[in-house]
Amino acid sequence: MNVWVDSDAGFDDLWAVLVARALGLEIDGLSLVFGNSSMLRVAKNATAAATVFDWSFPVFKGAATALLGTAETAERILGESGMRSRGLRLPETTGKDGPTSAFEAMAAWFQAGSRRRLLAFGPLTNVAALAIARPDLIDRIERVVWMGGGISSGNHTPAAEFNAYADPEALAALLARRVPITMVELDTCRKVRFDASDLQALFRKRGRNAALLGDLAGGYLDIALEHGHQSMAIYDPVAVAVLARPEYFSINDARVDVVLSGPERGRTVVDFQTAGDACNAKVAANPQSATVKRTCMNALLRECER
Repeated sequence: MNVWVDSDAGFDDLWAVLVARALGLEIDGLSLVFGNSSMLRVAKNATAAATVFDWSFPVFKGAATALLGTAETAERILGESGMRSRGLRLPETTGKDGPTSAFEAMAAWFQAGSRRRLLAFGPLTNVAALAIARPDLIDRIERVVWMGGGISSGNHTPAAEFNAYADPEALAALLARRVPITMVELDTCRKVRFDASDLQALFRKRGRNAALLGDLAGGYLDIALEHGHQSMAIYDPVAVAVLARPEYFSINDARVDVVLSGPERGRTVVDFQTAGDACNAKVAANPQSATVKRTCMNALLRECER
């Protein structure tokens, strides 16, 4: 299965790429969007990851701000680098960034074939910009599987999940245009978790990237530990599993709306009672948690053995 990835280049984005490769997905390109950090830092993270993990697909710079010109980031949680660690870092690279226009690259990819599938791990700005400017390409999109939104609560605000909050207008634009979206929301991801014992399994490996991946995974786990939790939810990699192994989930039609103003800005309102043409999205739920976790961890362990 060939896919395009849209990412804000945090640790779980990197992990998701490893899961995609382990599950046999062919990534044709990766577009970058602001989110975990600024576009400058996101691009540095992606360039370094491409070198360290031998990415053979091209990487393109995309939106540095939301559709309305704001640039909310998760740096208050993840730090300036957009990627927590316990000391080790992706190397600073000075190589070529490649073509800078994610818009042009994505448009060319969608135009080149039908039934295109896209994995989105950040704010949906790049995807919405394409749908708004090139509505002729929407029929070529078979599915956008997006890690974002939340049914019961948020994580960036009490009401809103970060990827939805950072550009709710982008999500609204895609829903209004009937772009086929599968939402992999917070509650689903929070049912798939890893802990210190899983981290130790990484450190026992001796591959060339084992120490770095273990350290970055440790920084990611620390987000949960600092809030009194013993395990951390696995986010973006779960979205890959939804696309590649949908049988591990229940995936249901729903009506999804997003709040665009006020204290609940970015909140996703999901109605499973709506039927027929009123449904504008699918929502993944009820993961086979142990199986999905094993799928995600095996991809990390495999990379740590190389």
